[in-house]
Amino acid sequence: MSLLTKSQASRSKGRAKARAGAARARARRRARRAAAQARPLAASARTTARKGIHHARIWAAPRLERTGHALEEQVAPRMAGMLSAAARRIEPVPPRRRRRWPVLAAGLAAAAGLSATAAYLLKRRAAHAPEFTAPADAASTTMPTEVPSHLAASDANGRVRTG
Repeated sequence: MSLLTKSQASRSKGRAKARAGAARARARRRARRAAAQARPLAASARTTARKGIHHARIWAAPRLERTGHALEEQVAPRMAGMLSAAARRIEPVPPRRRRRWPVLAAGLAAAAGLSATAAYLLKRRAAHAPEFTAPADAASTTMPTEVPSHLAASDANGRVRTG
């Protein structure tokens, strides 16, 4: 239990709140003063950083340019040579092209030979076969009943039987 009365306790709480409020106000004033002092310092730091970056870029640009030229002239040709050699090593051997002309020429020569042989045989058969003349009476379309003597001993295809 507290030794203070209720009125004493409420006055004590009021004084504590007042002291806390005063402390808050003092802290705000100090923070505003510090911010006011920091603004010019921040602007100065920003300007200094911009100048530093600008000077760094001025310093680095020619060095990067020189390095790029050195890479183009010295390293790049070597790298290109190594890449080309690697490509030649892993490239598969191209398949041999088949020559179709000799096969086609042989086939055409064989076809021409067979055609010439067939033409010769047909001409020889036609020379041995008799010619039939149409009867004088064109109205008669009946087949002759007589078989010529040289065809009497032949097969249906015109070959003569010898035995």
